[in-house]
Amino acid sequence: MSSATGKTRVDAWDATLSEEQRWRAYAQMQRAPWYEVSEWVAAEFGIEAPSRSALYRWAARMRKMASARRLEQAVQAHKILFCI
Repeated sequence: MSSATGKTRVDAWDATLSEEQRWRAYAQMQRAPWYEVSEWVAAEFGIEAPSRSALYRWAARMRKMASARRLEQAVQAHKILFCI
């Protein structure tokens, strides 16, 4: 997570997740209702199911990071394609 968006709280439901796991959960959040995502997160990662408000706050934070992540991925792909 970049410093521009802040740090993850120690007691946040996603604090123990890796960056990849967070993005997988975010992809789920874009496809399913919050209660299904909450159940999926609990089953997939073995943590307590996050509440509705916790999921929505988290999704808002992830949305802010998504555009920066897409730019970083584009730069990396450009470097790979053009051997920079």
